[in-house]
Amino acid sequence: MKLAANRVASYLEALKSGLQSLAPNNDFVPLRECLAHLTLLSPDTSGALFGPAEIHRESGMPGYIWMERPLAEQAMIEGTDPASDPSPQQIKRAIELDATLGQRMQFRQQSHSILRRIDLLPRTRLNVVLKRLKGETIVTATYDRMEPMGYWVRIRLDLRGAVGQTLLGPVTIADRTKLIIDPGFEHLFTRYSQTPFWGLKQAIEEVTPVSEIIRLSRSQLGPFWFPGISLPSGVPQALNTGLILHSSLQLLGEEVTHSSHADPLLPAATERVPDGFGWFQQRRFAASPNMEQALRQWCIHQEVPCAMVSLNRRS
Repeated sequence: MKLAANRVASYLEALKSGLQSLAPNNDFVPLRECLAHLTLLSPDTSGALFGPAEIHRESGMPGYIWMERPLAEQAMIEGTDPASDPSPQQIKRAIELDATLGQRMQFRQQSHSILRRIDLLPRTRLNVVLKRLKGETIVTATYDRMEPMGYWVRIRLDLRGAVGQTLLGPVTIADRTKLIIDPGFEHLFTRYSQTPFWGLKQAIEEVTPVSEIIRLSRSQLGPFWFPGISLPSGVPQALNTGLILHSSLQLLGEEVTHSSHADPLLPAATERVPDGFGWFQQRRFAASPNMEQALRQWCIHQEVPCAMVSLNRRS
């Protein structure tokens, strides 16, 4: 679904405002990367360099191809000398000779300047760190991914091994500063990133039989509902008349003392929660003021609490 050129800036500003209102924590992909990526896509920053603007009709999130273009541009200029970019005088001269061509040159130079100093959302990224080695072995894996439907997903995993244990399935601890990661570990996260949560847990357990999962979470930013987006079956059409950005989190961990379910889109878990663990599932919304009552009514109908903040658009 392509956005008309005159709607791109307002769409991106609304999405950025929703993200800032939700203020996702470290269980989610980094907010600064989300905002930087959307800023690069804005015609105020890059003109038509990353166009056309495309969104996923079902999720309402920026299309994968649209999101991928700044990443490709960043890879292309990696290692290049900024001194080779056109100077302000050259850009001014180009605008005087051909306004359209000169402005294109200006937006490209502006985009490259930003791309050289910021991090963007990755296509996929796996980071594994040693959290503890003394007393017991704990490693934390964080996997980030842009899904084909436009969702931005993060999976976080804490694995615990015995005292002195250096092999935790696909993770080998060479020393305190070096971990060796089996390439298949990232492939596993990619394969199971959208499967039911307990299927993800089982898949991880199969490759980590000598260690224990002590915390596992999966978060998602999106969908973003607004007029014209296809809503899931069973969702009232009244929720398609304003702006609603979703963030969702599923968490199994020793830190969760009381299991709870607060997601009107997903059913409550029926699987047995392991002893000593709690299970938490929540969906939060950033909603424009005209949507707040309809959201509350939907959550009441689904018999779950409604975690909602106001989506305050900048004027």
